[in-house]
Amino acid sequence: MRPPGFEPGRRAREELLKSLIKKPMTANQIMKSLGISRATVYRLLSELEEKGLIKKTGSKPAVYSITPLGKRLIENQGLEKARVHNIKIVGLLHEVNLHKVVELGKKANLNNWEAYYISIAEICRKHNIKPIDAALQVNLAENVTAILHLPEFYASSMASAYLTIHNTFNKIRRILQLEGIYLDEDWLNVSLIYGEYAFETDEPIDPGTVVYLDRKAKDVKGDETSQEARIWVDESKGREIETNDSKHAERRLLMPEYVYETWKDVKDVKSALLSNNSAYNQAFENLMILHNALAENIAKHIKMTDNVASTAGEMFKTAGEMYKTVKELGNGFKEMRLTLSEFGKNYRLFLIGQILLYGLIALLIVKEVIT
Repeated sequence: MRPPGFEPGRRAREELLKSLIKKPMTANQIMKSLGISRATVYRLLSELEEKGLIKKTGSKPAVYSITPLGKRLIENQGLEKARVHNIKIVGLLHEVNLHKVVELGKKANLNNWEAYYISIAEICRKHNIKPIDAALQVNLAENVTAILHLPEFYASSMASAYLTIHNTFNKIRRILQLEGIYLDEDWLNVSLIYGEYAFETDEPIDPGTVVYLDRKAKDVKGDETSQEARIWVDESKGREIETNDSKHAERRLLMPEYVYETWKDVKDVKSALLSNNSAYNQAFENLMILHNALAENIAKHIKMTDNVASTAGEMFKTAGEMYKTVKELGNGFKEMRLTLSEFGKNYRLFLIGQILLYGLIALLIVKEVIT
C-alpha cells in the first residue's frame, strides 16, 4: 500500500535537480549520473521544464540547468520539519484476549467504563528489545475500543509521517504478539490517526492564540476526524506553531512546491491571455485601444485647456495694459485741461494789460497834440 502523498518519480526528480545544482548537464550526462533510462530522463526533464524548475539552452545537445525556483525548492526541502506528537490511533477491537489485557494492563476508571493501560516499553524490557515509549489503552465499554499512543518524531512530509507511524505500529503489533495480544494488520487502515504537528517559529504571535479553520481536522491519512481543525501557539517546548490538521501541516512542509504550482497556474493564465486566439486577448486589446484613445483625448483636452488658459492670460494682460493706458490718457487730458485753463486765465490778463498799455499810449499822444 502506498502512503498518502506518495508521488511516483518524486525521488528521481529530486535527485535530478540536486545534480543540476552542481553543474548544468546534457540529457546523456544526467542519464549516466543517475543511472536511469533515456526515456525517463527526457520525461523528467520535460516535467521539470514545464514547472519552471529547470531551463534548456542550445541544441544538439541541449544543456539543462536549474532555475532559481528549482534551487529554492531543493534547498528548502528537509529544512522545515514537523514535530509529530500526541499521536493516537483510535479504532474498534473486534477480537482481543481480554484476560491478557487485564493481566498486563493497569486499570483506570474513565467516565462510565473501565480502561487498561499496557506499557509497550515494559514488554520490550521483559523480552530484551529496545524500548518503545508507547502504550495501548483498551476501553471496556459497550464496544471494545483501543487507543494506541505512539512516541513523537519529526517528519518532513505527511507521507514520511504516515510511514513512520505505519512502521512503528507494525513493531508494536509484533511486540504485543509476544504476550498473546493480537492486533489485526489492517487495524491501522480502518482506524483514525489523531496527531498534532508543531513547527518552530519566530512569528510575533501571543502564546495561547487559537485560530479555527472552520472545518473538521484531517488525520495523517487524510481522513476527516471529529475534531475542529485549529492552529495555536505553544511554548512548552520552545516557541512553536501547532495544528491538529494534517492538511495545514502538509502545506507548511511543502510550501516550495505550492510556490511552483502557483507559478505554473499564473503561467497558464498568462498564456491564455497572450494567446492570439483567446477571447481574453481580444478583450485586452480592445481595452488597450479604449485606454489609448482616452489618454489621447485627455491629452488633447489638456493641450486645448492650456491654450485657452494661455490666451486668456494674454487677454487679461492686454486688457490690463489698455486700462493703464486709458488711465494715463485720462490723467494727461486732465493735465491739459488744467494747462489750458491756466493759459486762458493768463491770456486774459495779457489782453487787459495790452489794452491798458495801448490806452496809456493814446493818452500820451493826445496830451502831446494838445500842448
